[in-house]
Amino acid sequence: MAAAATNAAKQKAQGTQAPSRVGKKGVTFYLKPDAMKQLRSLGLDEDNTLQGLMIEATNMLFKSRGKAEIAT
Repeated sequence: MAAAATNAAKQKAQGTQAPSRVGKKGVTFYLKPDAMKQLRSLGLDEDNTLQGLMIEATNMLFKSRGKAEIAT
């Protein structure tokens, strides 16, 4: 995990961005440790990333509010 943080810091310093992040905005939110542990567990159980789970959750929220499922 430290290597990923270091790589991200290097990219930021160089003004480069991972191709998967181009044209996207970051979102930060905070969870209690038990909720985060459960979210990670879901990802492992489903062979999915936190990114993938949050995209799914965002689209579910949009759908429940009558909005287009546009999160990618």
